[in-house]
Amino acid sequence: MNKEEQNLKDEVKNKVKEIVENLIDNHFEKVLLYEYFKIAEEYINNKPYNLENHLTMIGFAIETNRICNSIKDEKLRIEMEEKGQMIWDRWYEKINNVVDDFDLVKNIKKSIEEKSRN
Repeated sequence: MNKEEQNLKDEVKNKVKEIVENLIDNHFEKVLLYEYFKIAEEYINNKPYNLENHLTMIGFAIETNRICNSIKDEKLRIEMEEKGQMIWDRWYEKINNVVDDFDLVKNIKKSIEEKSRN
């Protein structure tokens, strides 16, 4: 094998290695994020809103964002960011529904409505 053939062989070998590493990295990140999403869904569906659970969900958002930022495949990164955002939006909706049910919030809203009528 001459020098040119060896260089071509090495180039192909390095390219294949790079492709395999990217597939492994992206697959690992996707699997990890789906595990995070599963846990977050559990919190949304089965955990009450309280400070401890809210802090856990904030940690979910921060860690999800960190992992998404490390994904090199733009299509996969966008897909995972959108899924994470959808989950966060559902948590935020749960917060608003719970907060709206607090008596203090109801009284404040009622007071504001009465003042706006006058």
